[in-house]
Amino acid sequence: MSQGIARLRELLLDKEQRDIGRITRQVDQVFEQAGTSERLQQSVAAVLDGALRQADTDRHKDVASALAPLIVQTVRKEIRNSANEIAETLHPHMGRMISTYVANAFRDMMAKINRKLESGLSARRLSIKLKSILTGKPESELLLASLDRFQVEELLLIRRGSGELIDRWRAAAPTDEPAGQATDAKSNRDAVVSGFLSAINDFAREAFDADDTSLRSLDLQKHRIYLRSSPAYLLVARCSGPSGIAAEKAVDEEFLRILEQEREALAAREDDAHSAAILKILPDLAGRLDERLASSGLTGEGGGARTLWWLLGSVGALLLAWLV
Repeated sequence: MSQGIARLRELLLDKEQRDIGRITRQVDQVFEQAGTSERLQQSVAAVLDGALRQADTDRHKDVASALAPLIVQTVRKEIRNSANEIAETLHPHMGRMISTYVANAFRDMMAKINRKLESGLSARRLSIKLKSILTGKPESELLLASLDRFQVEELLLIRRGSGELIDRWRAAAPTDEPAGQATDAKSNRDAVVSGFLSAINDFAREAFDADDTSLRSLDLQKHRIYLRSSPAYLLVARCSGPSGIAAEKAVDEEFLRILEQEREALAAREDDAHSAAILKILPDLAGRLDERLASSGLTGEGGGARTLWWLLGSVGALLLAWLV
């Protein structure tokens, strides 16, 4: 009886049992792939790259707009957290990139200068062109070298202690004021400047117990201020361009020479401080400094004409030798 019932059950439920077996195997397979967090992570990792590639191919714009904020935020965070490592990595490459950029910019600038030079004609232009032919150097390079010169732009003579401005000489004066004359020597600005420089010099000497020495120079980015003092006076020279030992030596020697030469005028009473003799001191000193620096080749002045005559003489000698 029981066997018959079992047989009847098999006949009636055979299909359902097969379906249950198939579903059981499928559930076991799904559990094998995603039944736990670790298994799900492994399964997703195995197909994630392929899914992203397929999604990028099918819907590139949507995928990019969805991932872009996350990627940008991640990159910014990593840059902040690894700033030192990034700087160390980029440093060698940045040096080469910057040097290449500067070289290209300088090359373009020299090309522009050459084009401008070709449109002009003067003694200096001929001098540079002949020198370029003989030396093989580009005209722009020679012109830049001639422009980069040391120049005395302003001289001030100050009475030590009181900070009184005795006189001032300027290489380039306003259009309504002749060069070399301190017509506004009593202005508030000049009084403040002279007093400030005198105070700076005295402070440097007293603060650092420098009884036998004093402040000798100040750097103002594009200008260099030379300060030379005697027992009674302070000379201030504002200069531009590349300076060196030769320029400093010229300022020292010419200041001492003018002090010795104008001893009597400088020893006059305070009410005679602006006499004609004293007002000649700074223009004379400026002329001497200009001649001294030009002869030493620091200013670049006068060199163009001398070079031109030398080059013309050389060319003439070569032509004469060729004709003979």
